[in-house]
Parts: sequence; C-alpha cells; structure tokens
Amino acid sequence: MKEPVRILVAEDEFAIQGLVGDALSDGGFETEIAGSGEGLSPTSAMVAPEFRALLTDIGTDLNG
Repeated sequence: MKEPVRILVAEDEFAIQGLVGDALSDGGFETEIAGSGEGLSPTSAMVAPEFRALLTDIGTDLNG
C-alpha cells in the first residue's frame, strides 16, 4: 500500500488549522500543522523531503 502524501500546513488560526487539516485528511493526505509561518519558507518543504507540499496563507492588513 502506498504511503499517503504528506503536506506541511503553516496556519496561525486554530479554526482554520482544523478545517484545512480535516479537508486534506478527507482527501487522503497526511498533514502536519505548524502554528506559524515564521521560519518557514518554500525551501523548508524541500529540506524535509517527507513533505510534498507547503500550504500557507499570506496575511495582509487591509486597513493599514
């Protein structure tokens, strides 16, 4: 049996962590949640070859 594809998720909002994690799990993916994107970059996923993708959001301040 093939091992599931692992995805690193960088998300600081707890509710969204669960939503994204559940959706990816339902799709057959295995996820690891990082509570912050600090210190992560696209190369973080390449350095850790067990991850096939890095999923993150980019926050913007629409009021400032």
